[in-house]
Amino acid sequence: MKKSLLSYKAIILPVLLVFSLSCHHEENWADDGSSQGLTLGSSQGITFTFTDSSISASKSSDTYIIDGTKLTIKHEGKYTVQGQCSNGSITIQKETADVVLTLDSITFSCDYSAPVTCEEKTKVTIILNGSSTLTDKENPADEGSDDKTKADAFEGACIKAKSNSVLTIKGDGTINVDASKCKDGIKGLSEADLRIESGTINVNAAKKGISSSGSLIISDGNVNVEAADNGIESDPYYELDDIDRKTASFAGGTVTISGGDITVSAEDKAIKAASRLEVGIRGSDSGPRINVIRSYEGMEAAQVFCYSGDVTIRSNDDGINAAYDRFMNPDEFNGGYQYAYDLYARFKEQFGDF
Repeated sequence: MKKSLLSYKAIILPVLLVFSLSCHHEENWADDGSSQGLTLGSSQGITFTFTDSSISASKSSDTYIIDGTKLTIKHEGKYTVQGQCSNGSITIQKETADVVLTLDSITFSCDYSAPVTCEEKTKVTIILNGSSTLTDKENPADEGSDDKTKADAFEGACIKAKSNSVLTIKGDGTINVDASKCKDGIKGLSEADLRIESGTINVNAAKKGISSSGSLIISDGNVNVEAADNGIESDPYYELDDIDRKTASFAGGTVTISGGDITVSAEDKAIKAASRLEVGIRGSDSGPRINVIRSYEGMEAAQVFCYSGDVTIRSNDDGINAAYDRFMNPDEFNGGYQYAYDLYARFKEQFGDF
């Protein structure tokens, strides 16, 4: 680790960090497909009951297609899914907006695709009611398979939001996302927006817990992530020039955590944003509670803005890493108290060098 923090392109607070801050984040996504104004529950709409062999619907409609235990929703509306199924899937058809999907204590798995897939340019709100469990049983080897059918079908996530889609998760219930045998828990592709507004979300992932190549916003809820790679992440979408194959532009790569109770255990980064990471609300005493119980690095982004909330970070290396010092504004650590605890320094003080 470099001796001087100010002379290098990194600002590092190592190993164990606890701080309490105050801040503001301007919510600016209510007019582009967010779920504000939607009521919890599904007083109207269609209810689907899954079994191991079939799906039954509460009424007939041309807004959906049932094929065995595969459900495709192709029109806006309110839909509720319940029951148990050992190998089924739910797909929101491409360019379908204003879909409200209530998971009502449903338990199901899928070995040929993601259990829930939101295709390109969809706007979907998942409402949590009761306790539901989704398990991705895909074979990780299928991603690079020579069999094009298998490779094309591979999604590598329990809940997948494809390019330019908006996915919001909220409700009073719980969802258990089990991707421990495959890849990612909840995944958004290029320029997808993932939003967690309420509910309890438990994620166990063989790679990344909750990630998006667009933006990731957590405004409330209980979010618990255990991941063998990064816990909570947003990497940008890169667009390459067709001629020289150099990077022409990128979008996304932002994580905003303005509220909620967040617990992360990750082998690599606990919370990572390639571009901008915001924690808390500027000018406010309220904010999230974040507890990183295990990580290699706690929080990392090109720009890190910590405004309010209570944060505890345990890491093997950096606690907070702002990758480029020209982006870092010391005024963006506001109020409260900040406490960096370097375990190595304390060990050296007591026992000497080794």
